[in-house]
Amino acid sequence: MPLHSWLLGTLLVSQAASNPGVPVTITPPKAVSQIPAIPTVPAVTRPGTPAIEGTPKLESGVAPARTIQTPPLATRVTTPQLVADALALPPGNTISGQPVSLVSVVATAPERQRQIEAVHAYWRLSEAVGDYHFCFERQQRLTRLSAGNDEAADLRTAQAIAAAQIREAEVIVTTAQHDLAEVLLLAPSSPLPLPADQPLVGPYRTLFVELYAGKKAPDRARALDQTLPLRNRAVEGHAAALLAAEDALDAAIELQASGQGRLAGVLAALNNQTEQQRAFLAAVCRYNHDIADYSLVVVSPQTTPELLVGTLIKQNRPAGQPVIPLPTTATLPTSYQQPVVAPAAAMPASRGIVRPPVIPNLPTGTMQPTNAASRIPPLPDTGRSEETGPANSPAVVAPPNPLPSNEPEEPRLAPPQESAIPLVPEKPDSPTPHTSRKPISESEPPQASALGLYPGLAALTPADRAARLVLALHSDRKMGPAWEAGTGAQPVDLQAAGKDRPATAGQPLRLIDCLRAVPADRRANVVAAYWTARQIAGEYQGSADQLQWLESLGPTLTAQNPPSPLAMLQFRAARLAVEAEMADTEVDSRAARFKLAVLAALETEKTLPQPTTVPFTGRYPLAASFDRSWPQRRLAATIPQQEQAILAQVVAVVEADASRAAATADFLAGRSTLERVLAAIEIQARETSAFLGGVTDYNRSIAHYAAAAVAKNAEPEKLLAALMVE
Repeated sequence: MPLHSWLLGTLLVSQAASNPGVPVTITPPKAVSQIPAIPTVPAVTRPGTPAIEGTPKLESGVAPARTIQTPPLATRVTTPQLVADALALPPGNTISGQPVSLVSVVATAPERQRQIEAVHAYWRLSEAVGDYHFCFERQQRLTRLSAGNDEAADLRTAQAIAAAQIREAEVIVTTAQHDLAEVLLLAPSSPLPLPADQPLVGPYRTLFVELYAGKKAPDRARALDQTLPLRNRAVEGHAAALLAAEDALDAAIELQASGQGRLAGVLAALNNQTEQQRAFLAAVCRYNHDIADYSLVVVSPQTTPELLVGTLIKQNRPAGQPVIPLPTTATLPTSYQQPVVAPAAAMPASRGIVRPPVIPNLPTGTMQPTNAASRIPPLPDTGRSEETGPANSPAVVAPPNPLPSNEPEEPRLAPPQESAIPLVPEKPDSPTPHTSRKPISESEPPQASALGLYPGLAALTPADRAARLVLALHSDRKMGPAWEAGTGAQPVDLQAAGKDRPATAGQPLRLIDCLRAVPADRRANVVAAYWTARQIAGEYQGSADQLQWLESLGPTLTAQNPPSPLAMLQFRAARLAVEAEMADTEVDSRAARFKLAVLAALETEKTLPQPTTVPFTGRYPLAASFDRSWPQRRLAATIPQQEQAILAQVVAVVEADASRAAATADFLAGRSTLERVLAAIEIQARETSAFLGGVTDYNRSIAHYAAAAVAKNAEPEKLLAALMVE
């Protein structure tokens, strides 16, 4: 039996109850009046909520009994339910349109290229609808909040901002609807489309080995076969972080409604929830964009729209129901014989399609998801393989999530026990209860100077400071020399911490070795890909730093007596958010290094390369006379400005590090709140990421400038010298 017949007959999924269709409405969030006041707090109906018992000391001096219980397993929300809730339009919404299935969209596309564009446009519309839902839900929560006279202005401002964000989200949804309609060439009288199918969140089996046994696989398919499992893991990580943020928000609302908490705490928790909602849905859509790229590369052009969509999602339609294309002005062919083309570049417009919320009384360093994936350019045509399916490719690739019937369709989210701190504090051995917020410790808490990463940078000149900082951020933390070179920082052993993942490991590769391995006309692309991979690896190290800083707070939280359930929920939410971001960065790093390996004609099946050349941060010597074309004139004008921006950003990183160290020291000594430390950690992470991005942009500009100054057939060493590295 041919391979394609076996695949089609045994692996095509039918309707799956675990991936239900998107409902039309959802139950709005509960009003404050429905939340029982303290001292009795009802069980939190979110997954991953630890059982926390204790008597938190409140500002009023009252210490009522509190218990936050873990809900039964049956009541816990699954990842598909989170997606279904996000894509459901809430009652009272202002979005109009007709829900359409993905198979109808694919069947309406008049050619294969438009099929590809339509699938990506469908998921972009889904993300826009979800973001609108989040904005709508946010406004509803704010309208149910109350505030005293001293906080009334803050609440009114937050409500006004939320109302403006709904209008902005509405514009983005309408734009996405018209984009999809344009791709499909819908008739002018047709209603605007809305997504009716839910994206996949479960595992996806690529059957890569079976499909390409003994054949050369396209580079794009090889890369996605490696990264799709990581994308799926990132989705689950973001789901856990979202639910933890919602638990913290519920607790903050309960405290504020009972008069024992401040509005600022609720706004901060609400801001964090919105961030995690967007990060979760963006991760889901990125996963489905990649699934579409993989399937549309390997699936035969003769595959019908219904079978093609069966390789993307679990369709929510009765078996045997005919597929009716939408009204279109295009002439639809009887079959799809057009060749499969390369996926559109940078299709996923994910990780923040709407500007992040700005809410009063929030820490200015609120962390936003970075868009590392959008910095990874598409795989170029290297001549080694085609981005089309092989001539004898099967009629259909493996459908998503073809798990045996005795296995669960969707794994449960990570249990709360994964938190690094005991969420039910042990009773002290001493008969005398400990009633202060200071940690129980035999020794004094560390000083701020011992907690900073870069105390030695403050006394250096701006240029030396930038050089030392970029060296520290781009070095292996298990190696001491980079950290002994004036930064004053201590080496971080990621392997001992269990975080030495592939994003920080691989075959060391210098930039000069990349340049020697490729023809002169491909050097510019290699340099750009090299710096992109370098930056993302540095961002992963930065996330590992965040995780270590958070873990250092655990013993102090555990030792507090009485404990603070809200602080523990905030701690857990922050930790899960960082871990989810690390999962995103890990898959982005693998994709970037795979792309670099392809460009540099390296072996990609064994060990991916790990760039080791440190980017340049000093003053670049511009030529006295240069090409007077506008591109070169622009580079000559902006390169000095980029250098000055890097020097200014170094100051921001060093100051943020000192602020975080001081906040941490105060918290460990019982003089500060957890919220202050979490905000300081986010500020330093944001400024460090901005510094890494600025350095990458600076070195890319230098590469473009040097390309015009160096002959195209010059030796690689001459080009490297013009780049001012090594």
